[in-house]
Amino acid sequence: MRIKLSVPIRSGASAHAGPVHLFPPGHRKSFRWHRAFTLLEIMVAMAIFSMVSLAIYSSWNAIINASRVGLQAAADAQRRRNAVNAIQDALFGVQMSTANLQHHYFLADTTDPEAALLSFVSLLPESYPGNGLFPGTPMRRVTFTLDVDRNGSRNLILYQTPVLASLDEMEDPIPIKLAENVSVFGAEFYDESLDEWLAGWENTNALPRQVRFALVFENPAQKSGQYRSSSQSSAPDLETRVVTIPSSAIPIQIQRPGIGALSGNGQPGPGQGQDPNQNPGDDQATPGAAGTGGQSTFRGSDARPQPGPRGR
Repeated sequence: MRIKLSVPIRSGASAHAGPVHLFPPGHRKSFRWHRAFTLLEIMVAMAIFSMVSLAIYSSWNAIINASRVGLQAAADAQRRRNAVNAIQDALFGVQMSTANLQHHYFLADTTDPEAALLSFVSLLPESYPGNGLFPGTPMRRVTFTLDVDRNGSRNLILYQTPVLASLDEMEDPIPIKLAENVSVFGAEFYDESLDEWLAGWENTNALPRQVRFALVFENPAQKSGQYRSSSQSSAPDLETRVVTIPSSAIPIQIQRPGIGALSGNGQPGPGQGQDPNQNPGDDQATPGAAGTGGQSTFRGSDARPQPGPRGR
C-alpha cells in the first residue's frame, strides 16, 4: 500500500517535480493478514497422528509377541532335548552287580503304557542334571517317572539317590523336573533270547540289551485353544530313541572269587551250585527276580518313589 503526499511547489522549484513519498523505497512496510489453524484442521491432524501412532504400536507389539513366542519355543525345545539326553546318558551308564542286587536291581514298571517308570543304577557324567547335589558320588540310582502337578499337567520327573544312601535319603529323594506337559512316557525292551521287543521287563536281576523309549510333549497352546488358524500346527511332538546298553551285569564270581570253586577238602565252596542271582546265605531268591513271584524291593509294592517336593 503506497501513500502519496502532494505538497505545494516552492518558488524556483521545477514544475515537473513528481510526488513526494512519505517512506523511502528501501523502507517500505507491507501489511499482511496472519491466518491460524481452524478447529477442523486440528482434528484432521490429530486423526492422522493417531492412525500413525496406532500403526507403529501394532507393529511393535507384533514384534514383541513374536519374539516372546520364539524364545518360549526355543526354551521348550531345549528342555525337551535335555530330557531325552538325560534318559540316554543314564542308560549308557547302567551298572549292575549281581553280588549286591539289593541296590543294583533294574526296575521297569510299564503297568500303565503311557506312564512308565524306569529305575536303575548308573554311572553318570559330570554334566548330568543335579550332579552338584551329590558331590563325589557319580554312581547313583536314577528314577524316571511322570508326576501330575496341581494344574493337572504331567511332568517328567527325575529322582536321584546315592547307591548307599541312608533311609531318610531313600524316603525323600531329590526331584528334578526335566520336562513339562509330557502326556506319554513309554518304554520297550529288547530280549535277545526271544529276539523281540517286550512291553515290559520283569527280570529285575538282568539288563536288557536295548531300551526303546518314547516321549510325547503336548503343546501348551493346544490345551489353551490359542491355535485358530490351520497354518499353525497343534499336533504334539513325539521323541523316540533306541539306546543300546553297553554294559552287562557283573557276575558274582568276579567280585567274590571263592564262590563256585572247590574248597581244600574237596567240598563245594561257598556258593557253588547256588543261583548267581541269589546272595550267599540267603534262603530265598532275591525279591523281584524273574520267576520267583517276589515283589520288588524298590519303594514297597507300588514300585514308585514316595512323593517329595516338587521338581525344580
